[in-house]
Amino acid sequence: MVRDLSRSAPRSRRALLGSGLAALAAAGALAARRRHVSDARIVELDGVTESPGLGPAGLVVNPGGGSADGVDPDGVRVRELAEGEDLVEVLGALADEVAVIGVAGGDGSVGCAAQVACERDRVLWVVPGGTLNHFARDLGLRTPEDAQEALAAGRTAEVDMGEAAGIGFVNNASLGVYGDLVRRREAMEHRLPKRLALLIAAARTLRTAEPLGVEIDGERRRVYLVFAGNNSYTGAGLTARESLQEGCLDVRVLSGEGRLPRTSALWAILTSPHGGSRWLTQTLRSEVTVRLDQPAHLAHDGEVREVSGEVRFRSRPRCLRVLVPAPA
Repeated sequence: MVRDLSRSAPRSRRALLGSGLAALAAAGALAARRRHVSDARIVELDGVTESPGLGPAGLVVNPGGGSADGVDPDGVRVRELAEGEDLVEVLGALADEVAVIGVAGGDGSVGCAAQVACERDRVLWVVPGGTLNHFARDLGLRTPEDAQEALAAGRTAEVDMGEAAGIGFVNNASLGVYGDLVRRREAMEHRLPKRLALLIAAARTLRTAEPLGVEIDGERRRVYLVFAGNNSYTGAGLTARESLQEGCLDVRVLSGEGRLPRTSALWAILTSPHGGSRWLTQTLRSEVTVRLDQPAHLAHDGEVREVSGEVRFRSRPRCLRVLVPAPA
């Protein structure tokens, strides 16, 4: 079943530009407010079970993406990722030894660990120590202490994850301008505040963006963006979800046909619940297949890699067992 959530009422370019500028201002205000986000769990989870003594636990710390400060390693095998090591390989080796795979790092590190945990039938333990911790936040894990308490209690839930071109993701994956934006942002983050780097990267990406030639489920399109979220995103900035257990992808496609007011359209997809542009469509579905005319960049949980040919996005419903804190 595919649910179409797009809004298609046409508006003038002036109105769209105005909405884009307003959205840009709102995004700036949002960035300033995020430090005051409520401590309440964002995502409600059903089927939570509590089983102390799940088995031996291991923790891989990715120093490039975070730390495990605040976690007492007593009884936990701790492994720091060395420079040049492959995180997936290290996690896979750890899965041979433990029942609980822990990772301290950003969302990209968590996505790698989630894929290994799902494939090896291990419990995922997320320690929020990275630069971005959207998935940990959605689970209600705000601090390393929260993660330690969840491990001690053995409190788990089964949640969905997504997959794109065989790569697992816990938040989202995309083709097109979002990947370019991520690369430009990362290039500036060492010398600029992260939010400022994001805004500058967005402006530069939009100025030089070229649409991709693709087939989406067999339909020829020219698009600036194909975005797939792990469950439906409802808040500004494509960072808020109400569920991780609906078994669907939030698929948004930003058209590259005709004359596109790029700034207003991109900020619409980043700041409104169901898009706000006639060039933007949104559907909830279990999978979508994109065939690329030429190689493109796939962004997944903040990481970026090149892909070519057919890229299949799919939901993997409740394939991931993850440790969660007590309800607020």
